[in-house]
Amino acid sequence: MYAVIKTGGRQAKVQEGDVLQVERMRAAGDVTFESVLISGDDGTVITDRDALAKMPVKGKVLGEIRGKKVDVFHLSLIHISEPTRLQ
Repeated sequence: MYAVIKTGGRQAKVQEGDVLQVERMRAAGDVTFESVLISGDDGTVITDRDALAKMPVKGKVLGEIRGKKVDVFHLSLIHISEPTRLQ
């Protein structure tokens, strides 16, 4: 059985046992996706909104993924004119 869920402004096709990356979620433990768009099994596709509302998709947060740390260096070029000596 598969389902198409909406998460973080994107849609993802998921099946049992899939691992996917989504935008950052402020949740820990179990998560329920109630915005199921399509569900299908054995060639049948369910698109009825009332039937899909009764089929929440459950998942588990495995953790956050962080990329490599990026060091930023800003170089400020300030033009300083030569001083003038007066008498």
